[in-house]
Amino acid sequence: MLALGVVIYNSGGPWRKVLVLNRDAKRCFLSDSSISSDNLSAGTLLVMVDPTMIDQNLNLKEKLASVIDRATQDAIALLLSQREAETPSVESAPEWMTAAQLARYWQLINGNGEPTTAGIMKWARRSESEHPLPHAYMGDLLRFHRADVDVWARQEAERRRVQNEQRRLKIA
Repeated sequence: MLALGVVIYNSGGPWRKVLVLNRDAKRCFLSDSSISSDNLSAGTLLVMVDPTMIDQNLNLKEKLASVIDRATQDAIALLLSQREAETPSVESAPEWMTAAQLARYWQLINGNGEPTTAGIMKWARRSESEHPLPHAYMGDLLRFHRADVDVWARQEAERRRVQNEQRRLKIA
C-alpha cells in the first residue's frame, strides 16, 4: 500500500504533527499526539525535522509550515488524480454477448458482484408464445445480439405493465 505523509520528528522519541494519506484515501489523519512507527503502513514517505531547529528561528518555522501545507495540498491533489485515473472507463457492450456479458450489461448481479444468468437463460428458453429472449448459437455457444435484446427488454417491460394493469382491473 502506498502512503504519503509529512511528519515533524521529535529526536527524543515518538513522532509529532503527523499527516498520513494512504493511496486509496481511506486513512487520512492529522495528529498532534504521539504515534509510533508501528502505526504507519509500509511505503510511507516521511519528512523529518528536529523541533529544536524550528524553535531557533521563527521565520524558519513559518516557512516550514508553509512547505508542509503546500506538500499536504500536493499530496491530496496527487491522490485525487490517481483515484480518477484508476476508475474504470465504461466500455460499450459488444455487439454479440454471452449470458454473463448480458447480465453485466443489464446489471443483473448478486451480492458478491458476480453476474447472475439464471433469469437470462429462463427467458431465452421460453416458448415462442411466451416471447423468448432473442438469441442465436455460434457453434454450441449461446449469444445475444445487443440491439435485439434492448428491443426485447422494452417490449417485455410493456407486456408486464399491461399484465399488471389487467390484474388490477380484475381485482377491482
